Amino acid sequence: MKKIFISLALLSAFSTVSCNPDLLEIPQKGVLTTDTYYLPEDATAAITAVYAQGQRALIWGNIYMPWMLMSNLPSDDLYAAGNNRGDNDFAAQINEFRAYTDNEVITRLYRNLYEFIYITNLFIDKYEYGMSDDIDRYLSEARVWRAWTHLYLATWWGSPPLVDHVLAPDEKPAGTPHDEIMNWVIEELKDAAPHIPSRVSPQDKNGAVRLTKEAAYSFLGKAQVQHKKYADAVQTLKQYVIDSGKYELVSGPDMNFLYHKAGDANSEKVFEFNVVDQPSLAARDIRNWIVPWQHYQMWHWRIDKLRSRPLEIRGGGWGGFNPSGVFARALIENDGLDSHRRKAWIKTYDEVLYDLSWSSDFDKDNNPLNLTIEQKKHDPERGIDFAKEGLYGHEGYFQWKFVPFQDDRIARLGDMMENNIVVMRYTEVMLLYIEACVQSGQNTAEALSLLNQIQNRAGSAHVSTELTLAEVQNEKRFECWMEGTRFPDLVRWGIAAETLKDQGERVPVFKDVMSRIGTSEPAQYTAHEGVVDWTGSDYNRQQGMPWGFKAGQHELMPYPLEEMQVNTNLPQNPGWPVIQ
Repeated sequence: MKKIFISLALLSAFSTVSCNPDLLEIPQKGVLTTDTYYLPEDATAAITAVYAQGQRALIWGNIYMPWMLMSNLPSDDLYAAGNNRGDNDFAAQINEFRAYTDNEVITRLYRNLYEFIYITNLFIDKYEYGMSDDIDRYLSEARVWRAWTHLYLATWWGSPPLVDHVLAPDEKPAGTPHDEIMNWVIEELKDAAPHIPSRVSPQDKNGAVRLTKEAAYSFLGKAQVQHKKYADAVQTLKQYVIDSGKYELVSGPDMNFLYHKAGDANSEKVFEFNVVDQPSLAARDIRNWIVPWQHYQMWHWRIDKLRSRPLEIRGGGWGGFNPSGVFARALIENDGLDSHRRKAWIKTYDEVLYDLSWSSDFDKDNNPLNLTIEQKKHDPERGIDFAKEGLYGHEGYFQWKFVPFQDDRIARLGDMMENNIVVMRYTEVMLLYIEACVQSGQNTAEALSLLNQIQNRAGSAHVSTELTLAEVQNEKRFECWMEGTRFPDLVRWGIAAETLKDQGERVPVFKDVMSRIGTSEPAQYTAHEGVVDWTGSDYNRQQGMPWGFKAGQHELMPYPLEEMQVNTNLPQNPGWPVIQ
């Protein structure tokens, strides 16, 4: 039977159970119990296991990639796509607001987060402050991760169970009121943060892949903003992060590498899980436990719909995330085509066709042919495959922010990528601080200066001249695109219902007019030109299926059916039916 928490499942890794009580007196060989493993000398290995479980919570879930999908999909700024309609429907359900309590992404994420909480509680229950300086730090790190996980549970589910200890097998906790769980998160972070060392400097790479005091206070500031404790967030973020001097924005051109291996652990990263190849492990273990391999399949373009693969990128993909036209056009209008940010985040079809390198740009000896733009326009071996149905969930804008680069790959493992998993970067901290200043009326001159720093680094054509919530909302949308902030921001700002009411109403296909004329005639070609095909795009309407955000329901995710069947004390969130 599946449990809402994995205390029984994981305890089986440390202890044995028998129906014969006499056998309980005989130690089983090769098995560690929690009493024999969680000793002072095991503390370093045990906290390493906490970090490993945290990384696993974000990347593990078969094809469902729960953290990435849940963080980004409830948004007007992207399409959940794939090969065609129906492919990756577990993702499209969330993107179009037609998911129910049996959705695999929702179910897996909820379980992953409580699995992470279990590991942190196991550590916290086994050690005490004062045992050693190292253990004091480790305990605080585990408490920060436990609070951080509860923050996201409260953000997505509102009033989930607060679990601050290892549960007994018969414990089935009810939901904790939202204010209570958020206040607990805030107090936990306040209490734990001082025991963690600071980042040494902006160049301290270790300080980006292990919790620091500044990272803990960044999480605290985020919790305070999410809970609308704006004046408190101003004090927290300014004193412990903004004024710390531990972070710097990378240059505008280097924005292109923020989510790639070349940008791992740079001066802008508050925290990211370290992804490092371990040659002693088999490729399958690397893929399933360390490298977010399937994430990059989902981020990647649908290469099988193209005539070939641009040489700057690696492997193939599922085409699961594409920028919406609404977002792409808004970014271009705000930033201009030439901004560093626009070039690092998305590419137009013309840029894909003419700025990237295709196999037809080289002869058989790999010498460049130096094709002109006019020649490229008539080159049939680049762009969308004219013999296929086009790119689903696409308006001609290609996401570039996360697409795997050649240099991201692990050399010995082909298409597996070694990019770190970014949890938070400094621009989000700055924007949280700026919003808190606007909402509280504090430090507005400094906040405007910080907003301008972000805009100027981005090379944006729009640089704010006054500090308003609308300016912050605008900048947050563009700067933190696909970084998991859009949905909770819209809900917190009270504009989710209006912004997302039509999400999923229409999903187009992007094609190239270059085509074969007839089926038996010699191939004839015209010049490349991308077109958006809206024919049959209102699939949900045609099938009588729902779409779009519904006020009073979609502010929160549903509790998974499987979990409610086990924990009958857990009430469903408003507006969500329980599937029997």
